[in-house]
Amino acid sequence: MKLTRLVLPSLLVAAAAFAGPAAAADLTGMWKLTAKVETFGFVLHCKFDQAGEKLTGVCTDMSTNDPQHKPQGSHTLTSGAVVGDKVRFTYKTHFLLIPFTCSYSGVLSAEGISGEAEAPGHKGVFTAVRL
Repeated sequence: MKLTRLVLPSLLVAAAAFAGPAAAADLTGMWKLTAKVETFGFVLHCKFDQAGEKLTGVCTDMSTNDPQHKPQGSHTLTSGAVVGDKVRFTYKTHFLLIPFTCSYSGVLSAEGISGEAEAPGHKGVFTAVRL
């Protein structure tokens, strides 16, 4: 019995050491991102490519029922990373010919990605689901 008390915990520690970290999810593919920054709501379709922790891709504005929303076209990611369950990416866009950077920072779960969307001086939220 004494031997079992010593051996079993040692085996569990050894098994955990050899198991290694869980593989991170691969975000490669098409995603539908829905965001609201202040009172401005918008939808993007993003095609992500992930290589290790590096995230690249392009997000395209989709039409909404909001008459104030004018799709701006496609936006190539200028930076992006996936570290564990944390996802972040940025792209450049413009409003009334004024250029600015949009930043997204979220957490990956079984349901998708959710987090904070930010433009200079404005913050909001976003969710993304795989298409």
